[in-house]
Amino acid sequence: MRKSSTLARVVVAVCAAVTVALSGVVAHAQPDDAPPPSGPVPGENNAPIDPSLPDTGQPDAADQALGEPAAACSTRPTGGDASVGRDLPGGGFYRLYVPPGLSGAAPLLVALHGGGGSPVSHENMTGWSGFAKQKKFIVAYPRARVPSPTGGWLWFSQPGALEIELIRSVVRDVAATWCVNPKRVYVEGHSMGGMMTGRMACAARNMFASFGVYDGQYPIDPNNCPAGRPASFAFFAGSQEKSDAHVATRDHRDLWRKRNACPAQPANEPHPAGVLVAQRFECAAGTRVLWRVYDAGHAWPQGALDDDIRNRMWTFFMSNPRP
Repeated sequence: MRKSSTLARVVVAVCAAVTVALSGVVAHAQPDDAPPPSGPVPGENNAPIDPSLPDTGQPDAADQALGEPAAACSTRPTGGDASVGRDLPGGGFYRLYVPPGLSGAAPLLVALHGGGGSPVSHENMTGWSGFAKQKKFIVAYPRARVPSPTGGWLWFSQPGALEIELIRSVVRDVAATWCVNPKRVYVEGHSMGGMMTGRMACAARNMFASFGVYDGQYPIDPNNCPAGRPASFAFFAGSQEKSDAHVATRDHRDLWRKRNACPAQPANEPHPAGVLVAQRFECAAGTRVLWRVYDAGHAWPQGALDDDIRNRMWTFFMSNPRP
């Protein structure tokens, strides 16, 4: 089990500093502790919505797919078992983990922390870096722009939010040095990070292949989602009895069932104990919508359920690259 703690943060920070010194990776390990907020802060969406309402909005001209990696791109690992901190040239911060053993252009997972979380807390909670070491893909952990009044950071997920460009900048920054497969760039988020994942699915479907959330409610202004490339989306949720985000995550799912012209009836998938519902919708244009409910609350589960989320989400991503 991975639990975020003060000790864990200290260990990660020390390891990151040593890694930077030894590997030559240009990085600056900013602290994850947030200053007090100086303006409005976003909230989470837990109320039900009507997913049948029509979508609106104009496509984002900045939504561009990555080009093919340069011949001189790097497969150099960041070193160690934890991510290293990196500053974005135009402002912003993220953590990056590049595993050893890459042999060419690798998938990139952009992993978004929940409200009041941080890149370090999300890395520790989800175990993505250790999993990436096994499966040979790159993980980037962006940090939201807005500090939370209770510590950590918060995502604004409305149309046109500055966070959209921040996340795209993280992808471009990684791809400027490392070998990234442009057809296999994915976004995953938890809670408010799931809300932001939903916004990226509306605003950046050319850059990102497919999307996944755990207890990820719909974004701010959820029906402002312009028509674009159909995109596959995996929804993992705590049970309705244990998670106050279950209903909003279900409604987020139904928005994408409508957008992808999914059938009314899903296919049931085999699942282990602790997974209450495991369904897959086979939708238009070869897209899929996944729905998986856990005997768990809003916090990212640990133990066997944690393993199931990572494995099923990653299998979903790899089965749904960008055309």
